[in-house]
Amino acid sequence: MSESKALTLSKINYASLAKLAFLLATAIVSPLFFSQPITGSFVNMTLFLAVYFYGFKKEAIAVAVMPSLVAVACGQLLWALAPMVPFIMLSNLILMAVFVFIYRKYKNFLAGIMVAAFIKFVWLYATSHVLIFAVLHSAIAAKVAVMMSWPQLATAVAGGLMAYLAIKVSTSSSVKTRD
Repeated sequence: MSESKALTLSKINYASLAKLAFLLATAIVSPLFFSQPITGSFVNMTLFLAVYFYGFKKEAIAVAVMPSLVAVACGQLLWALAPMVPFIMLSNLILMAVFVFIYRKYKNFLAGIMVAAFIKFVWLYATSHVLIFAVLHSAIAAKVAVMMSWPQLATAVAGGLMAYLAIKVSTSSSVKTRD
């Protein structure tokens, strides 16, 4: 029995675990910044990085749902956005799935960012207008609809570019040769 435990522990990829911990920590802390441009950009960066490193698997999916859960649990999300939480989580998964598809098919990171960001934007824009205006008949509905429109596109593109830069910097620094 002790041999099987030792074998299991030796199979742990600590670098992958540390990467996942960093992505989850960033996704969890980002909603606490109270600023949609900062929060959205960092959350989207973690989404792109998670799916780049792990593919569309459970690790990346955990990163996709965590920011919304934290925002709701901590009261950082406007009460008017509560009905949007499942749609926001789904938009994160859509962004990741589209990015993986484009990146694998065309080997173009930047095209993946742009297409995924646009589709996420369209999804949130459409669902927010249907849901928010159907549920909320108040002045806040218009403000919520704006939050679910162009800022989503901007922060998804910004987060994607931040992820691209992070990957480029990390791969260029790890390729340096010794003299």
